[in-house]
Amino acid sequence: MKATNDFERLLSELKAIPAERVREPNLAVATLFHEAFDLAETAERYRPQLIAAGLEERFVDSLSARANALRAAQTAWTHARDAATPVEYLALVDQATVLRRDFVATAGYALRKHERALETLARIQEGEGVADLCQDLTDLAQLAESHRDDFARTDFDAAQIVKARKVADAVTKLHATVAADRAENRSASSEAKDLRDRAATYLDEAVDEVRSAGLYAFRNDSDTARLAQFRSVASIQRARRRHAAKKASDSTPIAPAAPATAPRQN
Repeated sequence: MKATNDFERLLSELKAIPAERVREPNLAVATLFHEAFDLAETAERYRPQLIAAGLEERFVDSLSARANALRAAQTAWTHARDAATPVEYLALVDQATVLRRDFVATAGYALRKHERALETLARIQEGEGVADLCQDLTDLAQLAESHRDDFARTDFDAAQIVKARKVADAVTKLHATVAADRAENRSASSEAKDLRDRAATYLDEAVDEVRSAGLYAFRNDSDTARLAQFRSVASIQRARRRHAAKKASDSTPIAPAAPATAPRQN
């Protein structure tokens, strides 16, 4: 209820954001508002130092409310978007999500001594959305198949390889139908999505200001744990995965060109 109240209270401010400033979330929305709630507690704890550093107090005062507004806006958009989504599809996506999480956890442990395999795992985890989820399951199944001996040293059930592929295929087939239904419902959900993006943009403004002020205020602080409270854990982890993927890509040897075929002598 509080999230809905904050959303309604901030609605006029969200609608007043110029269209050219509105941006889609750059991280999973749940990650955004959870990190924002943590940051709000940190900002309150160090309010005097942040204000002294030049931060406008309104950003500290409104940070939790902005996070609540995003949470409510995300829920509203999800409901509007999924109005015609079959329960079977949602259940399959949930199942696929759990499977991917378990595969990633097992692979991280089973392949902990294989640097190249871990780089592959990092690349697989890039991206978001249902299509990427299905591709991840397919790639993870292939990774497990390629390292059966390593996975066999854990409590991993090899039957999960077949299951992952079947679930990925099932979700992919249903996704096409759901996408068509959503296209018909697009006009109804477009306004809700715009408000979700506006809420994310509005939250990002406060988060960026608080983080910048915190990193500045404590720039000479020897307490690295305090500085870490003003950084996005999710963004750091994503950057590390991208760096690992790029490193793997850069180190992939280029196959030599095939020798030219000599012309036939007649």
